[in-house]
Amino acid sequence: MSRYSNYSISIICEGTRTEKLFFESIRDEIQTEKNDCVINVYPRNKTEINESNETNRGAYKGRKRQTNKGNKKFEIEEIKGALPLKWIEEGRRHLEDGRANEAWAVFDKDRHPKAKEAFELAEKEINGMKVNIAFSSICFEYYLLLHFECIYRKFDQCEEVNEYARKKQYWKETKKENSTYNIVKDRLQIGFADCAWLRFTSDEKEKDIPVYKRNPYTNVDKLVCKLIGEKEWKYWDTRTPVIVEYEQSHLKMELLPDGSIRFTNEGNHTFIIPENSFSIIDSETGTQICTKGQRCSLLPGQEKIEYWSDWKFSNSIFIHLKSN
Repeated sequence: MSRYSNYSISIICEGTRTEKLFFESIRDEIQTEKNDCVINVYPRNKTEINESNETNRGAYKGRKRQTNKGNKKFEIEEIKGALPLKWIEEGRRHLEDGRANEAWAVFDKDRHPKAKEAFELAEKEINGMKVNIAFSSICFEYYLLLHFECIYRKFDQCEEVNEYARKKQYWKETKKENSTYNIVKDRLQIGFADCAWLRFTSDEKEKDIPVYKRNPYTNVDKLVCKLIGEKEWKYWDTRTPVIVEYEQSHLKMELLPDGSIRFTNEGNHTFIIPENSFSIIDSETGTQICTKGQRCSLLPGQEKIEYWSDWKFSNSIFIHLKSN
């Protein structure tokens, strides 16, 4: 049994700056609005550890190192082990000892020697749960870049991404002590759409290549969606149906050449589609064009076709299934 009364999420970050500060900013923003979820970002500052009401059961006792933050010095708990395997192992410890109901490891491609082992270990259940991975290739900054541009481009080094962004005047620097969340917080919808498109394109171009070897790639948006209460965004075209997993139901959606949408309930439970539950998104601006969808209930195996003939579309769209 968890010692937390609320749902608890552990986010284990590769770095002590860019990723850590980014998710701390989201945590601080959303936890001022709601208290139904405890979000802990690791590695933690010594001050956070001292102020925490956690017990010592299962606490990881690694080395500490110092980092500057403004004019203050903070000791950072250092997680030991092989990269990036150690972050998965740490997440598993959190799930095993009850520190978290959900664990995420955030890391980059970065030529880590144990990437394959890390992804394989993350798939192994512990207490009925798995460690989720928020992965970026070549680096976290590529995820940030997708908030400004729908781009599929291989970069060999992180500094190449930063140099590209500076030339485009998207941002100046990401490695300082300021959180990069402020750079993209007003552009999250664009980022969700572009990340969905990137994964779709990656699956087409590199479908036989493991995710940890792909370049470019990111699924960091899935963690961000989770934290702010958004459903995962999907990108699809007339060639490829998409499956939406919702609780214990599976809804298959197919975009047909005439602009109609075919819905098929492939799950074992009734799937209820709320009215106007689909947002059609402009891929360049991330803004909503319109909402679609009639309220209906689909029994297992049942299908339904909706004709959205009043909406002009090209060969592909972004579609977002809203939360109930």
